[in-house]
Amino acid sequence: MRSLRICAWILPLGWLTCTAILAQSPSVRVDTVAGVHTATFETPGGAIQVHVPSDAAPGDVISGTILAEPGGATPQDRTANRNDLDGFVVEWPGQRTPVSSGRYEWRIPIELRAGSVAVLLRDREDRVVSRASIPIDPVPAVPLSSSPASAFELPADGEIGQTAVVRGSSDGKLSSKAVSLGGVEAALLASSPRQLAFRVPAIPPRPVALRFTSGESTIERPMRVFEIRVSASSMQLYRGQRATLTVTVLGLDGITEPMRLSVVNRSPAAVQVEDIDKPITITPSQVKRGGTFVMTRRLVGGQPGPFQITASINRSPTAQFDVMRSTTRALTDWQTRTGVGISAGAGALIQRSVPEAPLQDFLGRQQAYRGDVQEVFAALLAHYCFDLKVDALSRRGAEG
Repeated sequence: MRSLRICAWILPLGWLTCTAILAQSPSVRVDTVAGVHTATFETPGGAIQVHVPSDAAPGDVISGTILAEPGGATPQDRTANRNDLDGFVVEWPGQRTPVSSGRYEWRIPIELRAGSVAVLLRDREDRVVSRASIPIDPVPAVPLSSSPASAFELPADGEIGQTAVVRGSSDGKLSSKAVSLGGVEAALLASSPRQLAFRVPAIPPRPVALRFTSGESTIERPMRVFEIRVSASSMQLYRGQRATLTVTVLGLDGITEPMRLSVVNRSPAAVQVEDIDKPITITPSQVKRGGTFVMTRRLVGGQPGPFQITASINRSPTAQFDVMRSTTRALTDWQTRTGVGISAGAGALIQRSVPEAPLQDFLGRQQAYRGDVQEVFAALLAHYCFDLKVDALSRRGAEG
């Protein structure tokens, strides 16, 4: 029996899960984090961010926010720079949106099959000052069947300041949607006909009520909100100098299953962090009064200079979504997109070929870089289906 060849697909799936620097202008970068591609355009007056849903496909109506972040040493400078940024225009193929509007609503041309699209930034004189390449699915997405509000999948966990995703069929427009946590409105980032990404607001870390409104439908589910604080006893280390890294997780009070704390060293040349190769398991018995967990690790300096270390908290990857339901959905989607049927025997083979331990390890690594594990899982199955198809065609050719 074949098993999913996970390791071979780490690089092809990498753009789904971590910062992706694509071939584009020097003054722009594209970051991909759980449900959202964010293009950040740097200008002399500050930054402009454009949020695009990560599952955008040809034919979709999508929407998202355009955020202007003016620079400046004084309030007067920031006001002047904000006025300057508001004069820019963001251009999508055949569509333009002023930065001052704060939101866009675009349609992706059905004929767009290149796998990416150029988003342009134009100044007041209509000159193109920068461009970003945003990944787009090259194949039109399979429409989700209209379903009642109860069919929406709401996240069970989230970190303050990070992205969370609601899944379910909608019109792809932000204007008809709202999300609140514990009565506090969350900032909406981007929407497609299949998902909505929002930012978890700064509220006390604890279980709260997540309220989601789409059109005239409103549903409410419990959601646990975490806060993670990362600090170091020294932020500038010389080669060989040692310091202590402290990671504090808040909001764990009352957990009934283990959580996984992942720590990522984003500056390996500047500093080494001992014993963070694997996620740290936090059991309910390890949670201190007040719902906190504290981890410390030794830092050793490398090249002098600033460094960045990030941390994230989650349940085990496959505990975050219904694996069997997602498998069925992914196989149905693949058959519809390709026009190639999957026999009952092949479907059963695929179901059996999802090894729990390797899958958890692979998705855990994606999760450490804030990847959307459910989205990565679906992409993994699609690759596997193509793998089986190629093998079948090869065997037929050999037999002929």
